[in-house]
Formats: sequence, structure tokens, C-alpha cells
Amino acid sequence: MALVKPHVAAPFFWIAFFVPGRVRPALLIAGGYCAMTIIAASWQDAGIITLMTDWLANSTATTAGIGYAHLHTSSALLPFTNSGLFGAMLLLGALGAFVYSCRRADIWLLIGVTALIARFWTYHQWYDDLLVLLPLIALFRVAKSAACPAAIALQAGSILGACMVLMLAPGGHFTLPSPWLIVYQSVLVAVWLIMLAFLVRLTWQGRKKVPEGAVPLSEITVSMP
Repeated sequence: MALVKPHVAAPFFWIAFFVPGRVRPALLIAGGYCAMTIIAASWQDAGIITLMTDWLANSTATTAGIGYAHLHTSSALLPFTNSGLFGAMLLLGALGAFVYSCRRADIWLLIGVTALIARFWTYHQWYDDLLVLLPLIALFRVAKSAACPAAIALQAGSILGACMVLMLAPGGHFTLPSPWLIVYQSVLVAVWLIMLAFLVRLTWQGRKKVPEGAVPLSEITVSMP
């Protein structure tokens, strides 16, 4: 169902492609999206190439003024044409390289990093902040893990608490006037970036946690007598 909004789902494709260790899940996802796109385009007068080209051109031209806390808002200040699109593709490619390098790390850490990149890499409205729920779950797991050092657990809990307080409904988006709204959004984005750096560090440190060729814990079955 998330394929309906490809700019939310696209970054998670790297996890489906690299983490399972086989190609079939990625082929099923890519094939399903292509099939739905072709079916949807068949009801339109224009061809699928024209539809995709117009969609890309229109979205690139309008994303800089839509939403907040995404790459296109900052890239709009640059003098280069399509700098936002180039930066988004670069960030998406960097995420793919990171997921591949850390494909044996804890899956929730990978999901948390990917969700934050999905929030930043292209335009989003305030309701897409729901993506931040995934890294919050990752932080909660780190904070409550008995195997995690106390200092790391404390850091995870502190970032989790700060983010939850800032994102309590209805949030500053609807209760704060300008210029306090800008201050609120700046602090919120700063906490998100700290969260991203924290999860990236933990994911990178745990990238060799499962040895090459080892059987994942989820695939181990125990026969009861």
C-alpha cells in the first residue's frame, strides 16, 4: 500500500533489496509497482513516458515551496537548475551504499535510518512526520535493551524523550505563531538530525554483528521434544 506514495516507499527499497540476501523480494516490489503504474497510465490519454516526464518536471518545480524540513527547501537557495533533484538522488544513492554496507546490522536500526532519510530526501507535509515513528521505535528498543551499555541507552532515551515532547499533538505547527513556528521547526529538525547521527553510528558499529554466512536468528527453528 505504501507504493501509492513512491517518495515515501522508495528509500525502503534498499532494505528489501540488500537485507534478505535474495533477489525475489526486490523483484516482487519493483514488478508490482511497475504493473500498478502501467495499469494506472492505461486510463490516461497521454502515454506513460509523457506522464512520467510531466510528473517529474512539475514536482521538481513546485517542491521547493511545499512542506518543510526537506532537501528541496534548502537546495532552492542554490543557483543550479534541478539541484534539489540531483541532491535527492545523491542522498538516495548514499543510503543504498550505507544499507548495503550495514545489511547485517540490526534491522530496526536500518529501518530507523531509512525512515529519517525518507523524511528528508524529498518534499513532505507535516503529516509525513509519521515516518519519525519508526526511528522512535528503534530508539526505544536501544534504550530498553539489556545488552546495550548504560551510556548508549541513556542517550537513546534522552533523544527519544526530547522528540516525543516536541511532536506531541497538536504540535507547534498549529499552536505557535510566526516567528516562534520557525524556531519550533528548527529545534525539531535539529533533534531529528541528532537522532539520525545517533542511529547511523549504532548501525555502522553493528554492521559486522552477524558473521558472513551465518544463519539469521529469525530463520533458526527449535524442535521441542
